[in-house]
Amino acid sequence: MEICGYEIDIDLVRTKELYKKKKTISEECGCKTCKKLNMEIIKRFKELHEEFEQYNIELNKSEDICELESNNSKRVYSGIYHIVGKLNNNKDCWKLVGKGNSWIIDEESMIPFKFGKYGFTNKISLKKDYEPNDIVQMELILILDNTKKNFA
Repeated sequence: MEICGYEIDIDLVRTKELYKKKKTISEECGCKTCKKLNMEIIKRFKELHEEFEQYNIELNKSEDICELESNNSKRVYSGIYHIVGKLNNNKDCWKLVGKGNSWIIDEESMIPFKFGKYGFTNKISLKKDYEPNDIVQMELILILDNTKKNFA
């Protein structure tokens, strides 16, 4: 399957089974922000939710989601999701920096959408014990406009 330059073999059946085992963002963390973000992902970002449903990714079941930036005009979140499968080409949303011992998100290789961007990598973080070894990580950057009602 080709997704904006990323060649990925996705095992849709095993990915669906994987997400049946996962908890929602608000079940993983009981804080007010995570509970609200969990509901916002379901209600406000319907088109994004539908986009990733075709890959059997449930956006309200992230490996991790954290706030990267917050000010009067916007909030920026980073989310990590796993897909059972294999990334087949050299395109990767992480890049090596420094003296070759650190990785950061390569935002230029990410796919833009209305509320941010996303990309894929073979560099897996926060792998759960029940997850298989053949997974691809999706990095999601979600940018929420504080001047509009997409997140309070």
